[in-house]
Amino acid sequence: MVQISPQFFAHFSDPNSLHTGFGVFSIGLALAIFATVFLLRNQDFNTKLSLIDYIALPTIALVGGGITAWLSIGVGELVAVYLIIRRFNVTFAIASAVILSALTVWGGIVFHIFITQAIYWPVVLFAGAGAIVGGILAKQLVLYFSAKNLKLFFAGWIFILGITSLPF
Repeated sequence: MVQISPQFFAHFSDPNSLHTGFGVFSIGLALAIFATVFLLRNQDFNTKLSLIDYIALPTIALVGGGITAWLSIGVGELVAVYLIIRRFNVTFAIASAVILSALTVWGGIVFHIFITQAIYWPVVLFAGAGAIVGGILAKQLVLYFSAKNLKLFFAGWIFILGITSLPF
Protein backbone atom coordinates (compact mmCIF):
# COMPACT_ATOMS: atom_id res chain seq x y z
CA MET A 1 0.00 0.00 0.00
CA VAL A 2 2.84 2.40 0.78
CA GLN A 3 4.48 1.73 -2.58
CA ILE A 4 1.24 1.79 -4.59
CA SER A 5 -0.06 5.07 -3.19
CA PRO A 6 3.02 7.17 -2.32
CA GLN A 7 1.23 10.53 -2.58
CA PHE A 8 -1.10 9.48 0.26
CA PHE A 9 1.86 8.55 2.43
CA ALA A 10 4.25 11.32 1.27
CA HIS A 11 4.27 13.24 4.56
CA PHE A 12 5.60 10.15 6.34
CA SER A 13 8.75 10.01 4.22
CA ASP A 14 10.14 13.34 5.45
CA PRO A 15 13.38 12.49 7.34
CA ASN A 16 12.44 14.81 10.23
CA SER A 17 9.06 13.15 10.69
CA LEU A 18 10.70 9.70 10.49
CA HIS A 19 12.86 10.41 13.55
CA THR A 20 9.90 11.74 15.47
CA GLY A 21 7.67 8.92 14.24
CA PHE A 22 10.23 6.32 15.27
CA GLY A 23 10.55 7.91 18.71
CA VAL A 24 6.83 8.16 19.34
CA PHE A 25 6.18 4.63 18.04
CA SER A 26 9.02 3.21 20.15
CA ILE A 27 7.83 4.93 23.32
CA GLY A 28 4.27 3.70 22.74
CA LEU A 29 5.51 0.18 22.07
CA ALA A 30 7.68 0.20 25.20
CA LEU A 31 4.77 1.39 27.34
CA ALA A 32 2.57 -1.35 25.90
CA ILE A 33 5.22 -3.97 26.75
CA PHE A 34 5.62 -2.56 30.28
CA ALA A 35 1.84 -2.76 30.67
CA THR A 36 1.78 -6.42 29.61
CA VAL A 37 4.41 -7.25 32.24
CA PHE A 38 2.53 -5.64 35.12
CA LEU A 39 -1.10 -6.05 34.07
CA LEU A 40 -1.15 -9.55 32.59
CA ARG A 41 0.04 -11.85 35.33
CA ASN A 42 -2.49 -14.64 34.83
CA GLN A 43 -0.88 -17.65 33.14
CA ASP A 44 -4.05 -18.96 31.47
CA PHE A 45 -3.15 -18.63 27.81
CA ASN A 46 -5.45 -18.48 24.81
CA THR A 47 -4.82 -21.22 22.28
CA LYS A 48 -7.39 -20.33 19.63
CA LEU A 49 -8.13 -17.16 17.71
CA SER A 50 -11.52 -15.55 18.26
CA LEU A 51 -13.57 -13.61 15.73
CA ILE A 52 -12.08 -10.32 16.94
CA ASP A 53 -8.58 -11.73 16.35
CA TYR A 54 -9.48 -12.66 12.77
CA ILE A 55 -10.47 -9.04 12.19
CA ALA A 56 -7.77 -7.31 14.25
CA LEU A 57 -4.70 -9.25 13.09
CA PRO A 58 -5.02 -8.48 9.34
CA THR A 59 -5.74 -4.83 10.19
CA ILE A 60 -2.69 -4.67 12.48
CA ALA A 61 -0.61 -6.40 9.80
CA LEU A 62 -1.66 -3.88 7.12
CA VAL A 63 -1.02 -0.83 9.33
CA GLY A 64 2.14 -2.41 10.76
CA GLY A 65 3.41 -3.15 7.26
CA GLY A 66 3.10 0.55 6.43
CA ILE A 67 4.89 1.49 9.63
CA THR A 68 7.60 -1.05 8.80
CA ALA A 69 8.05 0.56 5.37
CA TRP A 70 8.66 3.93 7.02
CA LEU A 71 10.51 3.04 10.21
CA SER A 72 11.95 -0.46 9.64
CA ILE A 73 10.04 -1.64 12.70
CA GLY A 74 6.35 -2.09 13.17
CA VAL A 75 4.44 -5.14 12.03
CA GLY A 76 6.14 -7.74 14.22
CA GLU A 77 6.17 -5.54 17.28
CA LEU A 78 2.50 -4.62 16.95
CA VAL A 79 1.44 -8.23 16.40
CA ALA A 80 3.54 -9.45 19.34
CA VAL A 81 2.08 -6.86 21.72
CA TYR A 82 -1.45 -7.57 20.47
CA LEU A 83 -1.08 -11.33 20.97
CA ILE A 84 0.43 -10.84 24.43
CA ILE A 85 -2.40 -8.48 25.43
CA ARG A 86 -4.89 -11.06 24.12
CA ARG A 87 -3.23 -13.55 26.52
CA PHE A 88 -1.48 -15.80 24.03
CA ASN A 89 1.73 -17.49 25.15
CA VAL A 90 4.65 -15.01 25.02
CA THR A 91 6.87 -17.46 23.12
CA PHE A 92 4.10 -18.01 20.55
CA ALA A 93 3.52 -14.26 20.23
CA ILE A 94 7.20 -13.48 19.68
CA ALA A 95 7.71 -16.39 17.26
CA SER A 96 4.68 -15.26 15.24
CA ALA A 97 5.98 -11.71 15.19
CA VAL A 98 9.44 -12.76 14.03
CA ILE A 99 8.01 -14.90 11.23
CA LEU A 100 5.66 -12.11 10.13
CA SER A 101 8.49 -9.56 10.20
CA ALA A 102 10.70 -11.85 8.12
CA LEU A 103 7.96 -12.37 5.54
CA THR A 104 7.36 -8.61 5.40
CA VAL A 105 11.05 -7.92 4.81
CA TRP A 106 11.29 -10.65 2.17
CA GLY A 107 8.26 -9.18 0.41
CA GLY A 108 9.96 -5.78 0.42
CA ILE A 109 13.16 -7.31 -0.93
CA VAL A 110 11.29 -8.88 -3.85
CA PHE A 111 9.63 -5.53 -4.62
CA HIS A 112 12.89 -3.61 -4.48
CA ILE A 113 14.90 -6.14 -6.49
CA PHE A 114 12.43 -6.42 -9.37
CA ILE A 115 10.59 -3.09 -9.40
CA THR A 116 12.74 -0.29 -8.00
CA GLN A 117 16.24 -1.84 -8.09
CA ALA A 118 16.85 0.39 -5.04
CA ILE A 119 18.89 -1.90 -2.82
CA TYR A 120 22.00 -0.64 -1.09
CA TRP A 121 23.95 -3.88 -0.82
CA PRO A 122 26.49 -2.82 1.84
CA VAL A 123 23.60 -2.14 4.23
CA VAL A 124 21.95 -5.46 3.32
CA LEU A 125 25.15 -7.38 3.99
CA PHE A 126 25.86 -5.52 7.23
CA ALA A 127 22.28 -5.86 8.53
CA GLY A 128 22.08 -9.51 7.45
CA ALA A 129 25.29 -10.39 9.25
CA GLY A 130 24.10 -8.45 12.31
CA ALA A 131 20.79 -10.32 12.31
CA ILE A 132 22.56 -13.68 12.16
CA VAL A 133 25.01 -12.83 14.96
CA GLY A 134 22.24 -11.21 17.01
CA GLY A 135 20.01 -14.24 16.59
CA ILE A 136 22.75 -16.59 17.75
CA LEU A 137 23.65 -14.39 20.74
CA ALA A 138 20.04 -13.74 21.69
CA LYS A 139 19.28 -17.45 21.70
CA GLN A 140 21.98 -17.93 24.34
CA LEU A 141 21.25 -14.72 26.26
CA VAL A 142 17.55 -15.39 26.85
CA LEU A 143 18.39 -18.59 28.72
CA TYR A 144 19.79 -16.47 31.58
CA PHE A 145 16.70 -14.27 32.09
CA SER A 146 13.14 -14.94 33.19
CA ALA A 147 10.40 -13.98 30.74
CA LYS A 148 9.43 -11.03 32.93
CA ASN A 149 12.99 -9.67 33.19
CA LEU A 150 13.54 -10.16 29.47
CA LYS A 151 10.40 -8.18 28.65
CA LEU A 152 11.38 -5.43 31.09
CA PHE A 153 14.87 -5.18 29.57
CA PHE A 154 13.47 -5.18 26.03
CA ALA A 155 10.84 -2.54 26.87
CA GLY A 156 13.44 -0.40 28.62
CA TRP A 157 15.79 -0.58 25.65
CA ILE A 158 13.01 0.35 23.22
CA PHE A 159 11.96 3.23 25.50
CA ILE A 160 15.53 4.60 25.59
CA LEU A 161 15.78 4.35 21.78
CA GLY A 162 12.46 6.18 21.46
CA ILE A 163 13.48 9.00 23.80
CA THR A 164 16.83 9.48 22.03
CA SER A 165 15.05 9.66 18.65
CA LEU A 166 12.88 12.62 19.62
CA PRO A 167 14.04 16.04 18.39
CA PHE A 168 15.05 17.69 21.65
